[in-house]
Amino acid sequence: MPHAQEKLNKPFFKDFNSAADFLFAKYLFYRQQGHFSLRRRCIDVGKYTQAYVSQILNKKRNISENNLPALAEIFLLSSEEEKQILKSLNPTQDEASSFTTEGAHRRIGRLIKHWYYPYIWSAANLKNFTDDPQVIQKMLLGLVPAHNIEKAITYFLSEGLWRKTMGGKVVPDTHQLIDEKTPAYISEQLHKKALEIVAQKIETRQTPLPYLSTTLLAVDSQKLQLIQERLNSLEQELRRLNDQPSPEANKLIQVTLHMVTVGETVE
Repeated sequence: MPHAQEKLNKPFFKDFNSAADFLFAKYLFYRQQGHFSLRRRCIDVGKYTQAYVSQILNKKRNISENNLPALAEIFLLSSEEEKQILKSLNPTQDEASSFTTEGAHRRIGRLIKHWYYPYIWSAANLKNFTDDPQVIQKMLLGLVPAHNIEKAITYFLSEGLWRKTMGGKVVPDTHQLIDEKTPAYISEQLHKKALEIVAQKIETRQTPLPYLSTTLLAVDSQKLQLIQERLNSLEQELRRLNDQPSPEANKLIQVTLHMVTVGETVE
C-alpha cells in the first residue's frame, strides 16, 4: 500500500487485489489533491458515517451490493469503476478463482523467501505493534536480527502483505502465509527452525513451555490414517483461529505439529 506522502498516480481497479484496497488508494489519491475530506463527503452523501466508511477501508466491514452505491458517491467513482467493483462482488466461478486465489497466491508465493518471514509477519497481530525493527526484535525475543527485520518490513509493505490503516497502524493484509504454493525448501526450513526453537527453549529453560507432549504409538494402516485425519482437522481449526485475530493479543505462540516413523516391524 503506498504511503500518503508519496506522489500517487490515479488508481485503476485492475491493479488491486480487493475493492477495499482500491477505495483506500482512491482516498489517498484524492487527499493528495488537497480538495477531499472523507468526513465532508460522508456528510454530503448522508448515508454512512466516516467511522463506518473507515471500517470498510480497514477491512473491518465488507463492501456489498447494498452499500456500494453510497460508497460510489462518497469516493466519486465513475460508472465503470462501480461496475468493476460490483462484478468483483458477484464473480463467475472462473473470475472468483482468479480474484481470490491468483492475486493472493502470487503475492504469498513470493513473500516466503526466508524461514523467519512468517514470524516477523505474524508479530503484526500483537497489541501495540509498530513497524520499528528494534521493537519487533524485542517482540520476537531476539529470534531475528534487526537488520533482517528491517529488510522484511520494506518487502512486506512494498508487496502489500502489510498495509497501513488510515490511523497509521500496520496490519497484515492476508491471514495465511504458508500454504500449498509455498516452495518446499522454505517450508522445510521453517519446520526445522520451529523444532530448533523448541529444543533450545527446553535446553535453556528460557521460558516455561505451556504445553509439551510426545506420544509414541504402535499403529496399523487404519489407525495411521485416523491420526492423520485428526491432525489435519486440528491444523484447519488453528487456521480458522488465525483468521480471527484478537486486538488484545499479547503473545505470539508457535504450535508445531509433526509425526514421524521411529520404528517398524522387521520381517
